[in-house]
Amino acid sequence: MDRKKDIQGTLTDNSFRPAQVETTLDVEQAASVAPGAQIQTYLFPLNSNAVSGDAGYLNGYAYAIADNKVKQISSSYGYANELVGMDAWASVTPKQYNAAFNALFQQAALQGITLFNASGDHGP
Repeated sequence: MDRKKDIQGTLTDNSFRPAQVETTLDVEQAASVAPGAQIQTYLFPLNSNAVSGDAGYLNGYAYAIADNKVKQISSSYGYANELVGMDAWASVTPKQYNAAFNALFQQAALQGITLFNASGDHGP
C-alpha cells in the first residue's frame, strides 16, 4: 500500500513548502508514540498555480475522506474559519466554506473516520 499520497502531483518539485515541514513533524511524532502504526500521509497544495489555499485545504480533506483507507485523520495546520476569504483570489464566504467542510466531515463520520485538528500555534 502506498503510504504517501501526493494529491494533484503538485509537490513533486523540490521547492520548499512550510506545510511539508509541519507534516514531517506530525508524522515523526505519531510514529514515535506508536512505532508499529501504519501511517498514511496525504500531501496536498495549500497554495499553488492550481489552487488557492482555501480550495487546496478542502481538496486535501476530500481526497483523504474519499480514499477511505484510514480511520483517523489528523491535521495540525490549516485556515481558521475567521480567515477564509483573506486570500486575494478567494471566492467563498465563511458560511460557504463552513458548509463545504461540514458536508465533508459528516461524510467522514458516516464512514467511521474520526477527525482531529490542532487548535493553533498561538493560543486563544
